[in-house]
Amino acid sequence: MFLSDIFPTGYMAAENCQMEPGDTVAVWGCGPVAQFAIKSAWMLGAGRVIAIDTVEERLAMAASQGKAETINFEEASVYDRLMEMTKGRGPDRCIDAVGCEAHASSSLTAWMNKGWTLRSGQTHMQHYMKRLLKRIESNEIDPSFVITHRVKLKDAPDAYKTFRGKKMDALRSSCTRNAESEILFLAPYKSGTSEATRSFTAVKG
Repeated sequence: MFLSDIFPTGYMAAENCQMEPGDTVAVWGCGPVAQFAIKSAWMLGAGRVIAIDTVEERLAMAASQGKAETINFEEASVYDRLMEMTKGRGPDRCIDAVGCEAHASSSLTAWMNKGWTLRSGQTHMQHYMKRLLKRIESNEIDPSFVITHRVKLKDAPDAYKTFRGKKMDALRSSCTRNAESEILFLAPYKSGTSEATRSFTAVKG
């Protein structure tokens, strides 16, 4: 199911980095797409992955499932922590997987003057499906790690109320038909924010 959406999107964000072995990758946002971007960064050769968010449940998943170091941007300056963690060098690659929750603006002139490369785009799901399916079949990744709750379809109305009220730590839902018909809730949710996610990739040099 995740091959049709969030897995390829996260993978493309990491692939756009054109990582070199051992690179330090910083990922802004820890929603479902970002969780797959973190996993994909490791698969593509990252040496370190640093996840940045403010929702503790998201950060916990990034740390436990994605083996990422984490920064809570409400508790520390992201710039200062990144400089501290990388001994003044900064990350080699950056992924913005925050999506419509983002409020920051940036100057393209600043990007140009820094000599950075910026890549973005809509994910072509069919382009990635076969190769990512092979990674699943070879046990490189189990996409089900983002599922936090399973709810029977008949209980969906009550589950959505709980979900929207931030009474359970889930980000968004997906419906799957199986023997019992379930609603799956994925990764930790931040109340009051959009579920839409984009990904941008920034590369030094």
